[in-house]
Amino acid sequence: MVPESVQNQTQELISEYKEDIWFDPTDLPAEDSTAFIEWKENTSMHGDTIIYFFDLVWELEKMDYPIRYRCYTLDDSVIDIQRYRDFALLNKWSSILPPVFKAGEQDWWIDLEEVETVISFEFDKREYVDVDSSQWFCKEQFCGNVSYKNGQLELKSDTLIWNPKENEIYCPGAVEIVSLDSVTAKIQSVLTGSELEANSTMTEYTIKEVKSFSYPE
Repeated sequence: MVPESVQNQTQELISEYKEDIWFDPTDLPAEDSTAFIEWKENTSMHGDTIIYFFDLVWELEKMDYPIRYRCYTLDDSVIDIQRYRDFALLNKWSSILPPVFKAGEQDWWIDLEEVETVISFEFDKREYVDVDSSQWFCKEQFCGNVSYKNGQLELKSDTLIWNPKENEIYCPGAVEIVSLDSVTAKIQSVLTGSELEANSTMTEYTIKEVKSFSYPE
């Protein structure tokens, strides 16, 4: 039996996340477009947390259309709500909420722009990704015109993901690494490629596919 406090918190949190989450997102005809929560009988333990499973259900042509969710709780308080994303070959659970815990207050959290050797860090947008409040963990994603200068290197990309627990930077798309002269700051070389993994100081990095390497004239 799902505690009433958990049921109420879950409905409130989902409503705050997105008002139209309660309405049928498909183009199929529906006799009733308003969703309702259907709690499942099975539960699961994950460390100190209890996991309750539920579906958001619409009636489409007199047939139930469920979307799978699960709710992590600690002492009857909701700490994470995750949705099963079974489209685009993702097939994985992902949080629909920002972290309930405050990531910046955790002893393992380090803001990437505050790494000691960082000279400058520019981007258009930042957000938490891979949120898992049950494990008190998340990463931070920076998007749009990303420029990360550290030491004598400048990393440019459209997307950069920062994992402070592992001290890892990951860029899933195209990247450009510019090597700068330590005295004049003039460009010494330019390396382009895709899918970069690096530590926060850029003293160690790998690029899955190198496309070009050039020296300025």
